[in-house]
Amino acid sequence: MTNPVVAPPPTDATSDDPSAIREALRRWYNAMFDLWAREKTFLGTFAAGVASTTFIDKRITSTSLLVPQPCTANAAAAMNTWWIDDTTRTQGAVTINHANNAQADRTFRWQIAGV
Repeated sequence: MTNPVVAPPPTDATSDDPSAIREALRRWYNAMFDLWAREKTFLGTFAAGVASTTFIDKRITSTSLLVPQPCTANAAAAMNTWWIDDTTRTQGAVTINHANNAQADRTFRWQIAGV
């Protein structure tokens, strides 16, 4: 994945009105932040019937921090049942150990931090 192109601040604030300039900069900042946030997250679901799931994403590094956000009730209930063994974390993949059960909807949005 290539790095996103960061657009320069907008030039639609053609007046000297500080509020118009602030509003244009606010819209630009929000657009850039939204782009950045999408580039650093992925959806991942724990596999059913096994005790670990491997997520593959080239943005994951051996030092990445993965921050989960549960997207389903079963994912929220599974928050205290998972852990990562650092020896399983590699460039582009991480294996997450979790409770072995039949629930197939333990879906999380994962933020990759420290990339």
